[in-house]
Amino acid sequence: AGVRRNTPTNVVITGFGASPSDALAVANAYVQETGDAVQAGLEAARFDHSLGAVFSDFDGDGRPDLFVANDGDPNRLYQNIAWPGGRKADPAGLGFRFEERAAIAGVANVSAGMGVAAADFNGDGRTDLFISNSRGQGHAVYTGQQPIASGSSFNDVRAAFAPAFGKSFTGWGASWVDLDLDGNLDLVLTNGGIPVTNLARDAQPIQVLENMGAPPGSAPQFTDGTALVGGNDLPRVVGRGLTTADFNNDGRMDIAINTIGGKLELLRPTGAVGHWLAVRLARFSPGAVVTAVLPDGRRLVREVQAGSSYLSSQDPRVHFGLGAATSVSQLIVRFPDGHIVERNNVTADRIVFIRQARSATAARSTALARPGRSQRLSETAPYLIDGCTRADLKGHSVARVWDEAMLDAIRRDLPAPTTHARNLFDVSAAMWDAWAAYDPKADGYFVTEKDKASDAEAARETAISYAAYRVLLWRYAYGANVRVTFDEVTRTLRSLCYRLDFTSTKGDSPAALGNRIAAAVIRSGRRDGSLERLHYADESYVPVNPPLVVKQPGTAMHDPTFWQPLALDQTVAQNGLAVPGKVQTFIGAQWGHVRGFALPASKSGVPIDPGPPPIGTPKDAAYKEAAVDVIR
Repeated sequence: AGVRRNTPTNVVITGFGASPSDALAVANAYVQETGDAVQAGLEAARFDHSLGAVFSDFDGDGRPDLFVANDGDPNRLYQNIAWPGGRKADPAGLGFRFEERAAIAGVANVSAGMGVAAADFNGDGRTDLFISNSRGQGHAVYTGQQPIASGSSFNDVRAAFAPAFGKSFTGWGASWVDLDLDGNLDLVLTNGGIPVTNLARDAQPIQVLENMGAPPGSAPQFTDGTALVGGNDLPRVVGRGLTTADFNNDGRMDIAINTIGGKLELLRPTGAVGHWLAVRLARFSPGAVVTAVLPDGRRLVREVQAGSSYLSSQDPRVHFGLGAATSVSQLIVRFPDGHIVERNNVTADRIVFIRQARSATAARSTALARPGRSQRLSETAPYLIDGCTRADLKGHSVARVWDEAMLDAIRRDLPAPTTHARNLFDVSAAMWDAWAAYDPKADGYFVTEKDKASDAEAARETAISYAAYRVLLWRYAYGANVRVTFDEVTRTLRSLCYRLDFTSTKGDSPAALGNRIAAAVIRSGRRDGSLERLHYADESYVPVNPPLVVKQPGTAMHDPTFWQPLALDQTVAQNGLAVPGKVQTFIGAQWGHVRGFALPASKSGVPIDPGPPPIGTPKDAAYKEAAVDVIR
């Protein structure tokens, strides 16, 4: 999917038993360019058994997000967040970041996830999710909702589907599709045993649930829908991949199922027939949303997707069942770049071709005003917003303003003392360098250049702001609540009347100086030993002891003097954030080798060696006595 707006299509490759940093490679399919999946925000060292994946705009912001179904690991939901100022302003050249939010959103189900289907099956305009799971677990079904106070943006409705599906089969490919053309999305699922030891015994039924609809505001009711595709004549298969498409262009959606040890199954719908409309876009545009407004006011929302199901992808055309309606009052296509094409009074029972018109380039503002004044300074200071009046700082310095923005970012991120301490120092040092550049005697830390300005105070404020702004964006692009942090730091820069899109590092302007300082800090961070590129995950560290499964009695330890990670069904950080994953990860294994600002360098990685354990080893009497005291 084009994870940047108005960009070529990208692909995601999932790997069973592989790290997403290796498997979820973002590869451009149209130009000779390869994106860095780790840089984009996918995990650097956490291993998942990933299977089904789908790009879909789950939060309605026009940017394709990524959902991954995992087998035995928590499912992942990567929210696509735009980089402020776009691709040009992003030091990595991507223009976006992914933030993993499955636990917060409420979809980090830990089952044997296989296939995934995403669509608005309840007609409220939000994308809903179905994830097929292994035998005995039950499938996961979530409806999209407006985020609540906890951050959850999905509602778990699997209980309503459990009686229809049962728990006897292992689900694989799945698709939401309107088989009877009544405007309600039905669900089709292929099943098949695992491991495959006997093709006959491991064959399982193809399941179809018919969406009977519901009054506005009520949940739709589902019933057995096998009659829609042949009823009792459906074969039992060892199914895996499943896709739906109108292969013969008659307006009815057909079903193709890939099987193990058998032929490709092609199922054609039977029974009652309503009217229909298919929309074909001139260019494959994952993330495009097509809305059909019917004469009675009902709105049907469909999305062009990339991926979904299992080892499959759907018809790139958008298909609507219209029931008795012979026309669509209004057809609205919202492309990923925000451009909208509308058609009125569209006749039913045909394929409509839509071409995206070229949109005009938006004009950009270019100047700034100091407090109490409105100036046009675009010629001499192109980094200033034209006609802007700076916010009242209430007696605080600009450095204090950026300190507060950084502290807010820390508060909303997951607790990580080493990472945040490094960020606090480096941002402070960057602001110092901006101040020191206009003082003939002060020595910089990252950058030592000297500059002159007729208004040194104003120049310092500008350089400080650009340096702090760009370092904060870079450092907290992999934290929690990225969008909120991005919004705050960009709002802070704008409140000071500085342009987001001024990215130049050339020349003697204070904004260019601030950008140079930020670039120096980012370069330094890439080689200071913190493993920033891997999101601070030390892949070389392996705990000596196996995880302690808290909900199970007993434990086994290889060496009691070493740390043992805990395995929990759910982990919540001290600031209330849900932590993805079940097993604790060690934070800080590599930090003894990181260049510090107050500790001496250490080749062994122990700047201050505390010496041997003060109470000895488990064989020593003092150790045993201390252990008994803890238990008591």
